[in-house]
Amino acid sequence: MGGFYSNVSVKTTDTNSLLEMLREIGAPFSAAADGEYIVVADERLDNQDEEWLEQLTVLLSQKLKTAALGVLVHDDSVLLMVLADANPSPLRYNSCPDYFDGVGGSAPSGADASRFVTAFDRISGLEGLQGILSAELPVDPEADYKYAFESDRHADICRVLGFPAWAVFFTHAGLAEHPPESFDSKFVISNNSD
Repeated sequence: MGGFYSNVSVKTTDTNSLLEMLREIGAPFSAAADGEYIVVADERLDNQDEEWLEQLTVLLSQKLKTAALGVLVHDDSVLLMVLADANPSPLRYNSCPDYFDGVGGSAPSGADASRFVTAFDRISGLEGLQGILSAELPVDPEADYKYAFESDRHADICRVLGFPAWAVFFTHAGLAEHPPESFDSKFVISNNSD
């Protein structure tokens, strides 16, 4: 069985505003920061709620007036992403759109690397990110980018966009297994109260 996780990375150093918004939502959450990004997870994201992933990503982006990237990895076989930025509509990425139809092997959708690198000020990563986003499953031995696991693709995306490496597999429930001191971050908060 592969990895299951979901979180939202927000390009901000305004921890107070972000934490206030999360507390207003009222659900238990976890957040960690590295000085440039804050990564957020909550119980609904841990339960792979795709609608909530998009709602939360767009809400955080709009309220904080910055780019946010929601990520969901299902069984390490599918990577779904929602990019909320200055554009009026979020960009939805799916590494394997036919996965849940039992077909698999389809080309990724929403692989607009230009929009991702622009949103996170990483223009120099355009060519590399395009290859990462466009890599198809099953693995093509001739391809520059090969992903047997979508968490590996997410790790490469984090590297190119400058996100903290620990954003891969970051979950609300996971903080119980990985104490805050194990993160190379400025802070880690877990709010488990209702």
